Amino acid sequence: MMVSVVIPCRNEAGTIGLVLESLLVQDAPELSEIIVADGRSADGTVTTLHEYRAAFLARGTTLTVLDNPGVSTPSGLNLAVRAATGQFIVRLDAHCRIEPSYIRELLAGAALTGADVVGPAVTYYGHSRVGQHIAATLNHRVGNGGTPSRNRQARPVRTVHTVMSCYRREVWERIGGYDERLLSNEDFEFDYRATAARFAVYSLPVPTYHAHARETLLAFWRQRFRYGTWKYAVVRKHPRSMHLRQAVPLVFTVVCLLTPAVPVLLPAVLCVLVAAAALVWNEHRRLSPMRLVAVVAITYLGWSLGFFRAALTDTLRRRIRR
Repeated sequence: MMVSVVIPCRNEAGTIGLVLESLLVQDAPELSEIIVADGRSADGTVTTLHEYRAAFLARGTTLTVLDNPGVSTPSGLNLAVRAATGQFIVRLDAHCRIEPSYIRELLAGAALTGADVVGPAVTYYGHSRVGQHIAATLNHRVGNGGTPSRNRQARPVRTVHTVMSCYRREVWERIGGYDERLLSNEDFEFDYRATAARFAVYSLPVPTYHAHARETLLAFWRQRFRYGTWKYAVVRKHPRSMHLRQAVPLVFTVVCLLTPAVPVLLPAVLCVLVAAAALVWNEHRRLSPMRLVAVVAITYLGWSLGFFRAALTDTLRRRIRR
């Protein structure tokens, strides 16, 4: 059984070395190839990738760099999986850290559960002071909504979606790959169709995928807004994919938008933000409470406003077409 790692990337010169170093020390002999689909990087990412080829060949693993003219993540993933030869596909991003046992534990989890798609536990880390606040929030139920993979689950959990999935190649073949119309949230939509096609999807307690959180509030806002925008596109395609936990920030944002007309709501809004930030701060006393309030606000409002803007744009577009 051979494993292919696929990595979509674009302008990741500052972080691609970290994931490659993590892959060099993997203890899984099944790792046969790494395929990176580069979306026309202009920062030296490709040069860095080529510098690692010899090191991977020395451990019996090929490193292939493909040009991704579509630039987007889903087009890069489809390009890489199409070129892959392994029976199992492991998807990684270009800004993460993984442990030496990562691939071995994913394969063990797939064997234990009999799953077609498995995914790791996820934890965020940040280098800057702001990044640490963002990571702490996303690692807490306040910021992740209680998703099993981000809350130290004790055992494998059957689910509809798992982050950074490892899957049998036949899953990709059967469901038609990633939807290249989705510039974000393509991983959730892929797993959702896999579940609908009766493939078993499991979230595992190990290994752990260490994701790099955004390092500034502006970058975090843009990320959350983009996530919300493309979540609407997924819900438009699969209405039943909306979770109750995702309705909570939407309701909160509606209340926030009503505060100019109904000022009496403002104290309630502030209480919610302060209480949510306090829950995170209680586990990370070295962090700034005020910064946590700002991060929590962006977590909810950024995602929701992206969702609402996409919904409004879609509604207006459909009315114009009539």
